[in-house]
Amino acid sequence: MKSSYGMTFSGKYWYQDLMEFLVPIGFTQSTVIRCLFYKKFPDGSVIFLLNYVDDMLYYGNADGTLLMFETQLSKRFNLETKGQAHWYLATQITQLASYDIILEQTRYCSSIIKKYLDSVGCKNVSRKHTIPLPCDFVPTSEDCSETEEKAAILMDEYKLDYASCIGSLIYLSQTRPDIIFAVNKLARYMRKPGKCISRLWYIFFVTSEIIIILELDSSPIIPLRHYIII
Repeated sequence: MKSSYGMTFSGKYWYQDLMEFLVPIGFTQSTVIRCLFYKKFPDGSVIFLLNYVDDMLYYGNADGTLLMFETQLSKRFNLETKGQAHWYLATQITQLASYDIILEQTRYCSSIIKKYLDSVGCKNVSRKHTIPLPCDFVPTSEDCSETEEKAAILMDEYKLDYASCIGSLIYLSQTRPDIIFAVNKLARYMRKPGKCISRLWYIFFVTSEIIIILELDSSPIIPLRHYIII
């Protein structure tokens, strides 16, 4: 896998290689989340697999089926075992004895604040809002610059890559449903942002210690496992 790093079509070829391995052994690709695969077994056990480039996260509800799958996987690919998952793509995973799973991106949120607030001289900001945007917020024409040139001047003044910032917030919103509405509104101005740049601070100043708890039913589940293809 490492030999293909940096190649233009490396991601495409790896995806095809993974598909050619998973589909013949009975995995089905999700029609909504294309990087998600799952397989149901006759005994009722199931395996879900999430793959991003060479970083793989999967879990199941039976040790036997997981061991069988891991054997098949190790025969086809060279694996680096990470054991029980604690981090995956900047998301912290905490697996409780009750089988509930806690997902949080507090550290990722802090890194975004440091990256985008420090660049405009806001290193010691203590003010926080309880909501990402005012409840009566309605986007207006003033939130958008008249031309892309004016937008570039404004972003240079703020020392801010607006599109990059919005992209980071979109990824953050997977564990922060409280900011989805605000990010959706501000994402409309990525080509020519105007006053909407100042709206970003509302999102950044919302308290960052928010987590998602996935409550599972009484049936036991094997802890999430983390592997890297090397």
